[in-house]
Amino acid sequence: MKAKDKAEYMFNKMYDKVEDVEVECSAYCMGGSFDRHIISKQCALTAVDEIINIGYWSFMESGGKQEQEYWQEVKQEIEAL
Repeated sequence: MKAKDKAEYMFNKMYDKVEDVEVECSAYCMGGSFDRHIISKQCALTAVDEIINIGYWSFMESGGKQEQEYWQEVKQEIEAL
């Protein structure tokens, strides 16, 4: 999957989850609102950071520099959304 497609996929997964939280929160929060787009981006970026951090040593051990570069590109694409 191209990095741009993966970025959109991850963002959309987070966006759907944030929608669920927003619906749940609206029942309990006192009129609080939040930007689903910003929160979804932050969640997707956090997930990619974890993938990069967890995979860092295995990338280096297996010579998987391409995988690390791929996830860095996914991160850049998410930031551009």
